[in-house]
Amino acid sequence: MTYQMRAYRYLRALFDYVRDWTYWRDVEIATDKVYFETGEHAEVTSGSSRMVVVGKDFVIKWDYDFENIETIGGCEDEFRVYKRSLSTGYAHLLAPVFRIYHRNRFFFIMPRVDRIGPEEHEYKDINEFITEDEYDWLRDNIGDLHGWNWGLDEFNNPIVIDYACRPSDYV
Repeated sequence: MTYQMRAYRYLRALFDYVRDWTYWRDVEIATDKVYFETGEHAEVTSGSSRMVVVGKDFVIKWDYDFENIETIGGCEDEFRVYKRSLSTGYAHLLAPVFRIYHRNRFFFIMPRVDRIGPEEHEYKDINEFITEDEYDWLRDNIGDLHGWNWGLDEFNNPIVIDYACRPSDYV
């Protein structure tokens, strides 16, 4: 079974328990209930505008703070960046994102990327892992490339996991 299928199956199970998709604690309680029902563990985290459920090999994202989306971007922004990247030769730098519509809501599924955070990269910047052309493309298309927004795969290739913020929006 693919990570996309596992994510969708997990999302369907979450729907039985989540009442408020904008309330972090409600989603966390739902993941506990899904664990007891299915044995599938997942963690809940959030950023400034998006909620994230991180499973064994998948990530499910959705927007929850629509005021911040105008300022820093949301899931649709990330989806558009990924679609544009497919024709540029730089899509390999981004975690693929798939948009699904379930019960009148959009959700966005990505593969789980490990080794995220500055200590996981040995405090190196992303430009130390890629070519100058790749770095230029990232800098021109993504506004928030701090160490918590990218990780390394098993071959030490960087994968950006949060790329909704436009370059002009990042300060």
